[in-house]
Amino acid sequence: MCPARSVRHWLSSMARPGCISRDGSAAGRAPTTSASSSISAWKSVRLPEALAAYDRTVERFPDNAVARNGRATILAGLGRTDEARLLLAPAGSQPGTRDDWVAAHILCMIDLRAGASPALADRLRRLVLACPYPSHRRYFETTLAVVQLALRDPAEARKAVGSLLARADFEPGERQVLHLMQAHAEAADGDLDAARQSLAAASNVVPYEQFAARQLRSKIERRYGLGTQRALTGGEEIAASEEKIIWLEADAWGTRAAEVAQAERMVA
Repeated sequence: MCPARSVRHWLSSMARPGCISRDGSAAGRAPTTSASSSISAWKSVRLPEALAAYDRTVERFPDNAVARNGRATILAGLGRTDEARLLLAPAGSQPGTRDDWVAAHILCMIDLRAGASPALADRLRRLVLACPYPSHRRYFETTLAVVQLALRDPAEARKAVGSLLARADFEPGERQVLHLMQAHAEAADGDLDAARQSLAAASNVVPYEQFAARQLRSKIERRYGLGTQRALTGGEEIAASEEKIIWLEADAWGTRAAEVAQAERMVA
């Protein structure tokens, strides 16, 4: 799958050069023009133009961690994942500031798109334990649950998502996605009745579903026959459906992590 599809949501709310990082007093005020042009280019799916806009910002403000994260996201969207990893590695491998923890999360998302692995799951567990910022830590936790689903470990994913749903620090829209992920885990674990209950719980959280949540619900219902259609049976069809469900789940948390990082930066 093209990485651009998996990271296309992040940049609209994350890593805007016009916003200064929490520690960024040294960077001064980044130019609004470059920020606007980079976001506009991204929304038009003109990734090379968006990258050029970030290049200009980074050239003027080389210590701006927000621009660094945005540029790395664009590089990943262009398929230049090695460059994105190289750019993020110094901050993401030993995160200190909030922007560094955003970099660490982007690295995990890039690696998830390359293929879930036990090593990635172990890294996410370590990051969950180490992250000092609760608003960032929970997105490592939700990404870990997505990795467990991708690794075909629905029993562990059920426990992980269940523990997240028992907490009070998720907003209604986030809880809706968690219920949908729980339905996925339960259906994958063979518990279709529980999966239907989780789908119903997702509907009761908020009176409407965002487009991404509707897509996720539709894919889960179709894959496991939880709606009006029969479950998929063909091997290739099932594999493609599972891959799409995983990407939708990962995108949901990549988007929310970006929005939270942006909101915190705006009030810093």
